[in-house]
Amino acid sequence: MRLSSRPLFTRALAWVPAVWLVHAILRLAVLARPDAFGHPFVGKIHWYLFHAWSYDAVSIFLGSIPFLAHVWFWENRSPRWAKTGTWAKAGYWALAIGQAAMLPLAVADHELQRFMGSRLTFSLVGTYGNPASMREVFRAMLDDRGGPGLPFVLLLGCVPLAIFLARRFARLPTLSTKPWRWVIGCFAFALVGWVYTQFCGADSTAPKSCVRWSRCGSTRSRRPSVPA
Repeated sequence: MRLSSRPLFTRALAWVPAVWLVHAILRLAVLARPDAFGHPFVGKIHWYLFHAWSYDAVSIFLGSIPFLAHVWFWENRSPRWAKTGTWAKAGYWALAIGQAAMLPLAVADHELQRFMGSRLTFSLVGTYGNPASMREVFRAMLDDRGGPGLPFVLLLGCVPLAIFLARRFARLPTLSTKPWRWVIGCFAFALVGWVYTQFCGADSTAPKSCVRWSRCGSTRSRRPSVPA
């Protein structure tokens, strides 16, 4: 199937890897920079970065499947639905708006971890999200040792960057002529991400079974030999 007659599915399919790429950039920006006071945010970035990328791939790609299937079904049903696109547009905009809203929220969550060691929660917003604290927030952002004002750049630039990448991907010839390569590629990347997060990496993020097995092996290697 050529996607030139299925414009919404083309745009939705291009949107998914674009969003993941922006999340990958945001993960790199938070893990590779020091915290707000100049101290290293993580000790060994390679222990965390690939796990973060893999978890994002699993959540974004698998979470997009219902919306992509919805758009494909309604655009593929009849020419009338493809032209008006009432139901197909609903699925596309739900995917686009939902994932676009997650980008600035991810930036806010990352920066809160760097500044306060806390996650973005309703209780934290209720405590600090008042007009009286906004001046101090802006002042702290401008005095960030990980890049003065960079949190504002990430916050305001993440969604436009995703839109730019999605438009670039939508113009690629392979997306129109061989769309299922992109679908299979997304599935494969999510599968690799799941395997990596389950069986590889540091003890802090590896499954308990792997940690227990590695500790058991290290204990056996340290056990003193008993003389005969």
